[in-house]
Amino acid sequence: DNGIIYSVGDSSNLVAINPNGNKKWSYNPKITHPDTYVDKWIIPTIGQDGTIYVGVRNSNIITECGLLALTPEGNRKWFLPQVTPKLISPAIGTDGTIYIGSDYYFYAINPNGSINWQISVDSSFYNTYDVESPAIGSDGTVYFIRAGILNAINSLNGSTKWQFNIENIQAPKFSAFNYGMGTITIDGNGTIYVGLLAINPNGTEKWRYSSYGTFKYSEFSSPKIGSDGSLYVPYEKGILAFGPK
Repeated sequence: DNGIIYSVGDSSNLVAINPNGNKKWSYNPKITHPDTYVDKWIIPTIGQDGTIYVGVRNSNIITECGLLALTPEGNRKWFLPQVTPKLISPAIGTDGTIYIGSDYYFYAINPNGSINWQISVDSSFYNTYDVESPAIGSDGTVYFIRAGILNAINSLNGSTKWQFNIENIQAPKFSAFNYGMGTITIDGNGTIYVGLLAINPNGTEKWRYSSYGTFKYSEFSSPKIGSDGSLYVPYEKGILAFGPK
């Protein structure tokens, strides 16, 4: 809301930039080792209280990898080691709970940095589907994709509400550096959109675009919902638009 821009600088520090283009502050993530850096693949996420959440990594020391929380002034709030975001950004609930996936677990983290709950997930990566960030429905349901499965999770305890297998109906698999699916999008009625697939809040298929196979999977970005309920799906050749359904 204050117009501050957060970016990863050349030295892998997190940089806060004022709306006028001047640097506000820069945070060096070196916890105990000089090779620790802010992960440039993970977009910083901002909580309602202004807390900034970023992933940090170290190629040699696993305890230097984890989720870092900073105050709006750029001071370290807490660091949760080995909760390393898996090339995705966190999602934040209305109560401030942070939801994030890592190599082996999906976590719900309290605003103070303690773990509320965690569930095991498929640790495969290069041959499976992942998305940039989890999504949270208006009823608090948390959605994330792992190993070709869309998971709907109870935010209170991490129990599974339902699962939907998207692996067999999405066009060809992509590599770790080809995020064709983009993020999960949820409309005002609770319909979940993944690529060109629409899923009802109860986990049943609502519709899919029948000409999906004419497009390369890697071409698609995150769907967007218009004010009239129309669905817009950007891809490298333009934008596909679908009327409300």
